[in-house]
Amino acid sequence: MAGTSLAEQLKKLAVPQTSILIHSKKRTSLLYDPKDAADIDRATFYKIGISGLEELKSIYSRFAEFEKSLFDETSLHLERAVEDQQANAKLDQLINRFLILLSPYLNLDPAHKALEWLICRFHIHQYNIDSIMALIMPYHDTNIFARMIQILPLEGRGGRWIWLQPLKKEGIPMSKIFLLSRASSDTSFFKFICNLPLQGVQVHGEESVRLTTLFAFYCTTVIGALHQSPQVSEVQVTHLLPSLIAGLSSCHLDFAASAFMILGYLVTKIHLTPRIFSELFYKVCKSDQSSLRSEVTLALVVMCQSHVGHTPSLLPSFLHLATSSWFLSSLTQQAREGVVVYPLVAAVITDCLTADNTTLQDFVSQLLAEIAFNNDEARNMVKLFADKPLVNNEWFRNTLHQLEKSYPEAFDEAVQAHSNLLGLMPDYSARNELFQKLNHPQWQVRLQAILHIKSHVELLKEQWIQETLLTRLSDDKTQVLVATLDLASHLPQMQLNDQLVTLIARCWHKFKLHPVAPEALARLHSSEAQPDPTLMLLLVLPFLLPSDEKELEMTTAVKVLQCTAVRQNSLLKTFTEELKNEATEPKSLPEKVFKFLQEGLEGVNLDSVLKAGKLLEPHGNVYQLITLLVSAAVLPNKVSIDNITPLLQRLAEYNSSSELSSDIRKDLDGENIGHIVSSCRDSKLPFQGSLYVLSKVMRKIKNTFPEKNHIFDVKEPRAALMINILKLAIKMKTSRNKYIRKAYTSYCERMFEKCCETPESQIHLLSNVALGCPEIAAECMGWLGLLVEESACLTETECVLVPALLVALHSPQDDVRHNALTVLQSLAQKLALPVYHKLLDLLTQHFQEIQIDHEQITIVLYMHLSPDPSVKSLQEKSQRQEMANVLTRLMDIIIAPDTPMYVRSSLLQLLDQINSQSLLEKLVPLAMNILRSSLRSEEESSVLALIVKRVCASTAPALGVEKVWLFVETCLKDHKPMGTNGSLPAVLMLLQIDKELFATLSTELQRRLLSLIVSCVATAESSEVTSAATSCVKRVTLDAAVVASLLEPMTADLQP
Repeated sequence: MAGTSLAEQLKKLAVPQTSILIHSKKRTSLLYDPKDAADIDRATFYKIGISGLEELKSIYSRFAEFEKSLFDETSLHLERAVEDQQANAKLDQLINRFLILLSPYLNLDPAHKALEWLICRFHIHQYNIDSIMALIMPYHDTNIFARMIQILPLEGRGGRWIWLQPLKKEGIPMSKIFLLSRASSDTSFFKFICNLPLQGVQVHGEESVRLTTLFAFYCTTVIGALHQSPQVSEVQVTHLLPSLIAGLSSCHLDFAASAFMILGYLVTKIHLTPRIFSELFYKVCKSDQSSLRSEVTLALVVMCQSHVGHTPSLLPSFLHLATSSWFLSSLTQQAREGVVVYPLVAAVITDCLTADNTTLQDFVSQLLAEIAFNNDEARNMVKLFADKPLVNNEWFRNTLHQLEKSYPEAFDEAVQAHSNLLGLMPDYSARNELFQKLNHPQWQVRLQAILHIKSHVELLKEQWIQETLLTRLSDDKTQVLVATLDLASHLPQMQLNDQLVTLIARCWHKFKLHPVAPEALARLHSSEAQPDPTLMLLLVLPFLLPSDEKELEMTTAVKVLQCTAVRQNSLLKTFTEELKNEATEPKSLPEKVFKFLQEGLEGVNLDSVLKAGKLLEPHGNVYQLITLLVSAAVLPNKVSIDNITPLLQRLAEYNSSSELSSDIRKDLDGENIGHIVSSCRDSKLPFQGSLYVLSKVMRKIKNTFPEKNHIFDVKEPRAALMINILKLAIKMKTSRNKYIRKAYTSYCERMFEKCCETPESQIHLLSNVALGCPEIAAECMGWLGLLVEESACLTETECVLVPALLVALHSPQDDVRHNALTVLQSLAQKLALPVYHKLLDLLTQHFQEIQIDHEQITIVLYMHLSPDPSVKSLQEKSQRQEMANVLTRLMDIIIAPDTPMYVRSSLLQLLDQINSQSLLEKLVPLAMNILRSSLRSEEESSVLALIVKRVCASTAPALGVEKVWLFVETCLKDHKPMGTNGSLPAVLMLLQIDKELFATLSTELQRRLLSLIVSCVATAESSEVTSAATSCVKRVTLDAAVVASLLEPMTADLQP
């Protein structure tokens, strides 16, 4: 007994790590006898494995990924027994992945050869028994399965596979009966089977189509196990659900088909919980396997059949099916073939009656129209409607009526048990006749129907009649409209108001509807939900501004003016009272209204006008024009960028319209306003509308531009208002329409007279606008060209004009460069100060290159401004100082504290190729200010990036200067993004540190820089920083002494 006990203990201690080191006269082998295999050397097994791998690669290219790992020559000398746990775990992952990829090809000779190598070298028969079982189990009835289990130590691994010992002893494959018996009784093995397809799909990915054998095995085994189980347990369902849900959602046909078959059998064996049933049902509905439409439909039917009376709410699923074009035809086809689809239809109807959803209601109507039911099914269906009636629901009554017509006997039987159904049925014959009359093509019939409703007011309680009458307000016959308006008080007020607004707008556009306008306005005014007075003002004004060409317009204007809605409008009250006291000819009305608007409106603000105008905009161009006219009348006394920006945006939209017109070439005044407003009937937008508003705005503002000879920020509130107005005017000044162009040119001249006293101040202003508004830079340069050409001599302008010109020459837009080159040709000899003379002459020599390519300007500036000795040696000695002065002047602009950031960014891009130690030192204070800023704009981010780019091998000596070193250190410690989607300063700086820069530094600076990089990685929370630091260290050549000096303090801390 003692000996036996000791033997058992020793057996338990025998693990693969020790047993594989025991030398034996036998060797485990898949292909050879164990004794013969012992005589084969390792190199021979390697060649066998390699030959198998090569053949497998020709079948499936993904096997190539194991050439450098499992099948690498280095593996000849690998011993798993002496490897640590981490190395073995990594090796297990590789082997498991290989075996899963090998699964479809296990019956092929190349697979056996590859396995032979893995058994010989990596002892997978001892280390990876579970992975081997996953490989061979789908082939349980083949000889390879029998051969493989003979070499496996089945008694190991806690005895998990010991039940296969009889098969191993006999050397025979496993029968299906034996397999299913085990799967049904052993939940651990059942879970193993369920996990096989998940592992296969995870590894094979898009190539999972190769796993046909595995999916077939999974399907037949799971169904067989469920069949042999007397009662399916919760544990089995828990193990099955992950693979089942994955299969239902899978894009792989065989996996999805297997899942459908399993699900269909599962629901017949067990009553699923509502949550699981709903989730599985939804997964089936969402399946995108177009070739399995019939199977999907059958699965849904079977699920509902198995849970009749216990089906949970499936509203999301049914809503998805309702919008799936294929489902209705598929379900109909199944019904024609004899499948009982009623349980599914009943479930849909039940949810439809509960949810009261129009999409689902339409779907149910289609189902009932397409599918024929027997008498019992029809009777039960009617009962569903009786159990959950939707009172006053149009669809519900229509559906009941349809069921009554389609299944009269079943309906009568249901009515006997549910008499309440009769009360829900409408009088369809009368209703249909009335509906047809209300929508009859002859207006006399429509009018007769409305008059009938007027004499039977109780009909107005019906929702469908209210809705139909609302649509009649879009009628084109005056008589029908007037009759409908008489019933307005019985209609839903909010919907009525919307329809009345639309009708009033149509009345203005169509002369034949003019007589209806006063009545429509009266109904709108008397509505319980009274509209906003500002909206009423905008709605009425077109009628009060008639042209004198049509008598009908004049007559309508007088009637509208006398309407209660106008007389009691708080905004028009003063105007109407003034008219009472004097005799007013209809023809003089537009002039009086225009005068009223010019004097201003009290009690209304600009925002409310723009809001009301936006609501009326869909009803015609006239309301866009009227909105602008009223906006001009309510401009604030103190106009600023804050309170007028929405109006400027509306003006920009107005001017950009394709319907902008100059058909009427008259100024907008009291005499012409009627004609201009009337032109909107022809889908025109008179340009005078926006010009009038801009003129009114210009009178309200004062000159807010900074002093001359100075670059100012066009986005600064003081100047932004005038700049935005100028942008609008300049855009229109370049219009293709000659008359519009002339009108806006005149406006721009008046605007310049107000804010710019001399041509030089105009040049100063346009130069700043060109710098800050690239979208109109071409127009500004074109205008500058005219001003420069007309000027004899320019003083105090080059500080702004020349930088603006250089930036324009760098524009990627051809028209901007073309206009800038025109300025360049006439500018050189007109500057009072000589700083830029020579540079402009040199730029003129490169006219063609700059005109073709916008990047040429940076090359030209480099050749003439770079302080690089190799470049200066190519210049004439007389030019060197002049070019140095130009560069100094441009750098002074960049580093000046009041220079806008967008100007700095543009100039730094121009000078991107020009670099030196002194330039970097000049720019560092600017970069440090940006780094200290908590909120960084896009322009600041651009400037910082352009300065960081100047840290390179040629400027490396500057790192010895304290402020430059502090700049590098600050960047490496800054891990905050620049701008919305900008890079991190640390990443930008790390990208600049390359092999040449690092080698140029002194040993001490190398040590300090390397220490900074290490600290940067240690504190980094962003993967971008870590990745950039890793790449940086790989790029540079590290001196061992430098690395050692960094490690010494660490080792000192570790010593006791």
